[in-house]
Amino acid sequence: MPPRHTRPADSNEIENLILAAFGKDEALEILPLVDGLLNAPTDPPVISLVSAEHDQIDGFIAFSPVFPVSGSGVCGYILAPLAVLPAHQRQGIGSLLIKHGLTSLAERNADLVLVYGNPHYYGRFGFEGAIAEAFQPPFEMAYPAAWQGLLLDGGTMPRTPVSFKPVPALNNSALW
Repeated sequence: MPPRHTRPADSNEIENLILAAFGKDEALEILPLVDGLLNAPTDPPVISLVSAEHDQIDGFIAFSPVFPVSGSGVCGYILAPLAVLPAHQRQGIGSLLIKHGLTSLAERNADLVLVYGNPHYYGRFGFEGAIAEAFQPPFEMAYPAAWQGLLLDGGTMPRTPVSFKPVPALNNSALW
């Protein structure tokens, strides 16, 4: 079944998914992020998707807009978080969610997607550290090599570094 946009009724299942996928300590940091992404209106909107097999949510992904402070005109998003139930990992669910999300963002004329995650995993989708270097996150990162970017169709590298603000849910130094 293809991914679908989240619904308000999905909240409890998404919370259980985050707890299962990340473990208690990390989940306690991620759950407020997810709540903020699902419940805070932004313009452009957060894109959040779920994968469900037999009406049980087994995967979740969110793409939240970034707001350049330098007036660059870049329409970008951050991919965070991505979660798949442990029993369903390594079955292509994460890849399906990423690909579906990237297609949706390209259809919305987004230029760029940034991610702060495993370079080996996200590199398979075309994310590169060199692209992300042009986009300065709002906080110092614990793992700078994990900061990556992907230009979507029509997206171009800026001539000068771009500072940006994330949505309020991501405006937390503990997440970086």
